[in-house]
Amino acid sequence: MAIKVTKNLSTKVLSARVTPDVYSAWQSLAKTQGISVSECLRDSVAMVDKKAVLIAQDGITVPEELNNVLGAIGGGSVAGILIYKGILSTLEERYPALTKNEIETISTLLALSGAMLIGTGIYKALK
Repeated sequence: MAIKVTKNLSTKVLSARVTPDVYSAWQSLAKTQGISVSECLRDSVAMVDKKAVLIAQDGITVPEELNNVLGAIGGGSVAGILIYKGILSTLEERYPALTKNEIETISTLLALSGAMLIGTGIYKALK
């Protein structure tokens, strides 16, 4: 008699492309926990700690390294949006000869560069 094998459909996969610095931070965090990067990310997203539940009296306790990574991502993202909007409006006002696509491309590239630099700076400052 054959046994029917079924997949557990109650889980889904999360995926994100990150910079090498962010990946290295997750690798370091996982190494300190003695688990894989995937397990570390899963546990962090699910707010689970192998040793104890992460809920403390004043809220949720998160490993310091993860706080640093999340702070850098958040700060860099906010900075990137502000840079993008500022450059976009400046180029539209001062350079009417540029096409909409050129303005969009310049704004996006400069905003991404600024977000990466600021996010990296925030991460290093938090270390």
